[in-house]
Amino acid sequence: MAFRIDADGIVNVDAKDLGTGKSQSVRVKPTSGLSPEEVDRLVQDSERFKFADALRKELAEVRNQAETLLYTTEAALDGYADFVDAKMLSDTRALAASLRALLESGADLGKIREGYQQLEAMTFLIAEKMYGTDEGGAAPAG
Repeated sequence: MAFRIDADGIVNVDAKDLGTGKSQSVRVKPTSGLSPEEVDRLVQDSERFKFADALRKELAEVRNQAETLLYTTEAALDGYADFVDAKMLSDTRALAASLRALLESGADLGKIREGYQQLEAMTFLIAEKMYGTDEGGAAPAG
């Protein structure tokens, strides 16, 4: 018995009955593979959709970052509300609500990113005020 596989994945099997001396050959062609035309079409489709896929990925990443920022901001505001002045607390809650509304409405990447940056800037400002750092980032002397 002999097996041969050619470059196209076709298997040729040759068998000989030792008792009778008769030979048989079988050729097995793969039927589940893609044709060259189908492969070309898939490659073209992937190139055509590459930009849209990248945007969808970036949008998903920004949405995840925004959800994380909302969660941590809301938890921090609940835990440290006594350390933040009322105006800053109110402004931060408004920015958080605005960002959450953008996420829930399915807003585009640019609007979500803008809302994220606004809330992030406010949380940095709160941290600076809470920890008494000046504009240069140094804590006041003792």
